Amino acid sequence: MIEIKSTQESVYLAKAFDLGYSVRNSENRYIAEELTDKAISELEQHNDDASKRKLKFYYLLKCEIKRLDEDIAEYRFKVKHFCDSIHRTEYFEKYMDMVNATLTTKRVIDHSEINSRVIKRYEWGNIKSYHWGLNLKHTHRLQDAFIKEYSLLKILKAHKISTKRH
Repeated sequence: MIEIKSTQESVYLAKAFDLGYSVRNSENRYIAEELTDKAISELEQHNDDASKRKLKFYYLLKCEIKRLDEDIAEYRFKVKHFCDSIHRTEYFEKYMDMVNATLTTKRVIDHSEINSRVIKRYEWGNIKSYHWGLNLKHTHRLQDAFIKEYSLLKILKAHKISTKRH
C-alpha cells in the first residue's frame, strides 16, 4: 500500500475526497463544480509550489465530484498526468485507493437475487480508522477543523479565489 507521509498532504487528500463526496450528492453540485473549475483555471496560471499544491487539491476534488460521470476516465487521466508532472504520483494513486475502497458492487446470490454490497462503507466519522495509508493519526485541532468543518466557499476564500459567479 502506498503511504502518504506528510500530515498536511494527507489532510488535503482526505478533505478533497470528503468534500467531493458531499458535493456530488447535493443540490449545489453544479455551483460547486463551477467554482472548482474557476479555482482550477486561476491556479493553472501560476507555477509556484503553493499554487501547485492547491491545484492538486481542486483537481482531486473535481475527480470526486465527477466520480459517477461518463467522462471521469479522461479527467482522471488529466489529473494523473498533472500529479506525475509535479512528482506527486502517490497522491493520485492514494486517491484511487480511496475510490476503490468505497465502490459499491452488485453480485448475484443463488442465481435469482441481485444484492448490492458495499466493499468498504465510507463514513467520515470513521475515516481515521481506515488504513488508507494516510497520515491522519496526529492531526492537530486546526487540521481536524479543516477536514470536518470547512466548506468549499471557506476554502476558496482562504486560497484567495473569487467566489463570484458569472
